[in-house]
Amino acid sequence: MKKSRFTEAQIIAVLREQEAGGTTDEVCRRHGISQQTFYRWKSKYGGLEVSDAQKLKALEDENRRLKKLDAVLGPRDRSKGGRPSFDPVLKFRMLVLQAMHGLSLAQTEFLVADRLSWMRFCGLGPGDAVPDANTLWDFREALIAAGALDALFARLDRAITEAGYLPMAGQIVDATLVAAPRQRNT
Repeated sequence: MKKSRFTEAQIIAVLREQEAGGTTDEVCRRHGISQQTFYRWKSKYGGLEVSDAQKLKALEDENRRLKKLDAVLGPRDRSKGGRPSFDPVLKFRMLVLQAMHGLSLAQTEFLVADRLSWMRFCGLGPGDAVPDANTLWDFREALIAAGALDALFARLDRAITEAGYLPMAGQIVDATLVAAPRQRNT
């Protein structure tokens, strides 16, 4: 997509010039744009403030990224038959657990199937099927190929931080607590 030589603020200023009483021909000639460009801008940015236009631009960028991600994760060819694929949100939640606890994909699969708290985090019930390690690996590789894995984790970290929490990695330690005898050296 061709990058515009005008920013959103400049485009809105051009539109306001015309609204203030300048003719369309005059404004187009002064800024070196065609009337077609002017009317395209008017249909897209007419009546917007600069902050609204910047929000619109951010939403368009986000939409472009989501379409790219959807193309990678989109529906598979159902004519081949087989089991329906797992929800991408479930698979991403499992990748979050894997990354936060430093686990292998096989360990993540086992622990999601084993622990009720992890099942609840993933939105699963005790009898639900859990994606296996190969499914998670394929999903992770598809995200990497789309260039979306790092962006998704950065967005997650930002959301957690904005909510007032400090995201930290952890480890699962298998330990038993035993009362130690108190030492009395008196």
